Amino acid sequence: MGYDSNDLILRSMLTWACPAQRSASAMRCDNQATYWQLVRAGCGIGFCQSSVGCADDAVQELDLGVEIAPLPLWLTAHAAMRETPRIRRVWTLLAKALKNVGKTPSQPLNAGPVIDPEAPCE
Repeated sequence: MGYDSNDLILRSMLTWACPAQRSASAMRCDNQATYWQLVRAGCGIGFCQSSVGCADDAVQELDLGVEIAPLPLWLTAHAAMRETPRIRRVWTLLAKALKNVGKTPSQPLNAGPVIDPEAPCE
């Protein structure tokens, strides 16, 4: 699997001393959601965040013996939104949780309710 007009995967493969051409990917797509669904459907080998792949039984991790540099993660919201108390609390919880992304071994995500022990009772 590859991107169609975006050359990110091709440029990354060059840094691994594994040059590839756009034509090497029979299936190409620039839309991230569609790309992931094509990978899940078995249309080719694709790339994703470890936590996303580990949480999905439809895919299996391949050890290609290549170290991929970590990607920066940005948490953004309009400044006015961050001042709303409920959004500020969600922002704080997300920022705290996201600090550990990539620092621990990948594990399947546990779906279920998240309870904030510091949330005021209503």
